[in-house]
Amino acid sequence: MKINVTVDLDDFFSEDNETSFSEEIKNDISYRVKSELYGIFKKEMQDKFNTGIIEEIRAHKDVLFAETIAKMILENKIKKQYSTDEMIPVAQWINEELERSTLNDRNVNEILSKLVKSTVEQISAELKNRYDLLFASQIVTKLNANGFLKEDVAKILLSIPS
Repeated sequence: MKINVTVDLDDFFSEDNETSFSEEIKNDISYRVKSELYGIFKKEMQDKFNTGIIEEIRAHKDVLFAETIAKMILENKIKKQYSTDEMIPVAQWINEELERSTLNDRNVNEILSKLVKSTVEQISAELKNRYDLLFASQIVTKLNANGFLKEDVAKILLSIPS
């Protein structure tokens, strides 16, 4: 089986141009090679550039943060809220944030009630222990005074710390 293919190059190339068919092919190959090399070069350079920028930012971020904080302290002003551009003194902002986040009535009451409850529990436990010790020592003293204990047993019982 034999197949003959005829390609009419007039659709792709006209001889009216000053360049020959082989030159057109060379130009097309040259263009494709150049664009592929340019794409590779562009990708490599972009990667190197991005890496360099990231390293530069990392190297200077501490300085930028320090400068920003120093500027805020020197100017003694800070934005009131995220939604406004109103600037207020740093001390006022701290007070407002503390009031907003922790010092509302409910939180204060909870903090105070926990503090009072723990203190009362501690004091009552200490008083109970003191009372129990006093009561036990009085019982031992009375038993010894009435002669219900052997000699020196009262001294031994009263000298043992609980």
